[in-house]
Amino acid sequence: FSNGKSVSPTGRQCLKASMGAGGSVDFKKELSSKTSAEIAGALKELPAEKFLQLKGLVEAEADSALARVQKERNDADDELEKSWWGKFVAKFPRRAKTLEECKIWIYHSEGGYPVLVFAAGDDQKPSYVYGKQIFLLRNQWDDESTTFWDEDAKVQGILDTNDPDAEDEFKALMPAEVEEDFSWPPMPEFTAEMQALVHRHVLPTVKALDRTENEQSGIEKLGFRYGEDVPMEPSADKSGDPVRCWKNELHGMDRKSLLRHFKALQLLDASAT
Repeated sequence: FSNGKSVSPTGRQCLKASMGAGGSVDFKKELSSKTSAEIAGALKELPAEKFLQLKGLVEAEADSALARVQKERNDADDELEKSWWGKFVAKFPRRAKTLEECKIWIYHSEGGYPVLVFAAGDDQKPSYVYGKQIFLLRNQWDDESTTFWDEDAKVQGILDTNDPDAEDEFKALMPAEVEEDFSWPPMPEFTAEMQALVHRHVLPTVKALDRTENEQSGIEKLGFRYGEDVPMEPSADKSGDPVRCWKNELHGMDRKSLLRHFKALQLLDASAT
């Protein structure tokens, strides 16, 4: 997907040069700093024989990075589960096992910014620790900064909707010195490498949808289409009057891209195919 900007000639030439190195360390390092759109653009400029040779290597490198980073995250979560509160969190599944559980939604409200939601399972009632990722489509698709997108990408799921104080099992694990109004400790933030995977596989799509939604230019040109309107609970405007809200499922993304989007966001097990 295009994010509305071209890759600088210097940046693309560097990427092409590193691609010429095949499986070198520089090649893999260069790939890790590029978005999927930039990589696709550089590949297209290569001779046909070189394109076919490197396309498989690029895809293998992407899948390997997704699996490795998720394992590192799982190892860190395993350590957290050794804490008293972590033992309770451990009873919840971390993420979806199959792509069929995952959906992309866009929430709409009259007069408000759209919201892009990647959900594993029910988007309203998460059942996984890594249950969903939300990106507010702020009409900032052409902004050089990605700080606001980075802040959007974080752990969201069942720990946001589950009240620990209502769970007898949780109270039984709680040490006596802990305050009774205890709330969940925050899960670790996305690491720099996790953020890099989001930049590479997800942000080009987020920015493309941000542009088409706010310019009302139609998502069809991106190869997408909306499902039917699904009513949502109305919100209220500043005067307290009800505002119509609804959501649409996003269709049209190919399976390989879907797998990488949901894996990069930690919503889908890296072994899913």
